[in-house]
Amino acid sequence: MTEAQFLNRLSSESGCHLLLDLHNVYTNAVNHRFDARNFLEALDLSRVLEIHVAGGTSLMDFHIDSHTGPTPEGVWELLDFVAPRAPALRGVTFEFHESSWPELRTDGVLAQLDRARAILANAHPG
Repeated sequence: MTEAQFLNRLSSESGCHLLLDLHNVYTNAVNHRFDARNFLEALDLSRVLEIHVAGGTSLMDFHIDSHTGPTPEGVWELLDFVAPRAPALRGVTFEFHESSWPELRTDGVLAQLDRARAILANAHPG
């Protein structure tokens, strides 16, 4: 059973919904060299209620899901792909580690939230 099949079956049989951590999907796709969109296409996105986006770092040819810095462009592209396909989506959270505060500051955090809002507004107009 693939990870997507497992999550689909779990949410279907239990009635639970999903919190989709897109930065984690992105990190796994980079590190394990798979297509994140293919994974997301296999996932029942109607079960997704919340999405998390975050930043990360590269270390020794690996991407680390460290929640540091701004969200990578690849994660925004995944959010742009998923948002219109997730009809139950209720929110997007930008996660960041406090060690990123000197880099992000208030303006940086607000810029991340504004970008998420714009993607959601485009995906679900009105």
